Amino acid sequence: SLHDALPISLITFGKINFYEYSPYMIRKDILNSLIILSFCLIPTVVFSLLTALLLSRSVTVPVKKITKRAEGLEKGELYSNIDDIKCEEFKDLIRAINHMGFVMAGSIQKMNSEKHLVEVILENINNGIMTFNNNQSLVQINSSAKKILNLEENQENILFDEFFKSLNIDVKFG
Repeated sequence: SLHDALPISLITFGKINFYEYSPYMIRKDILNSLIILSFCLIPTVVFSLLTALLLSRSVTVPVKKITKRAEGLEKGELYSNIDDIKCEEFKDLIRAINHMGFVMAGSIQKMNSEKHLVEVILENINNGIMTFNNNQSLVQINSSAKKILNLEENQENILFDEFFKSLNIDVKFG
């Protein structure tokens, strides 16, 4: 209706033109603008979410594999490798973790070799030798010590203070 019309003026080429615009038409134009904005905004939001998901997966998958490899090192799985991660950002970290596994394996192998050498030397000494840890528990005993002390082959759980007290030897640990 004419009573609901709002005058809108435009000046074109020195003339003033009046247009009547009803509140209904204004609401309709606003609604149409919101619909157009929604059709532009929804695909943009969906695209942004998909991009964020793909980017986060490209980081979380390698991080999970690297974490699993580090946990494997802790459990003694020293020779496994991470070779299937293609992400450049993690190349140096992966190389360092793989190298650490091989270095640890080499160190453990060297320690075992040296331990075996010590055991062979101790076994071939004629003197009786016993070693105890800080908890007074027997760690190692050679066959000469077993013969001298009349110990059985499978006798274990020997504690320093108790053992020497049972032999009437007045020696205390520490």
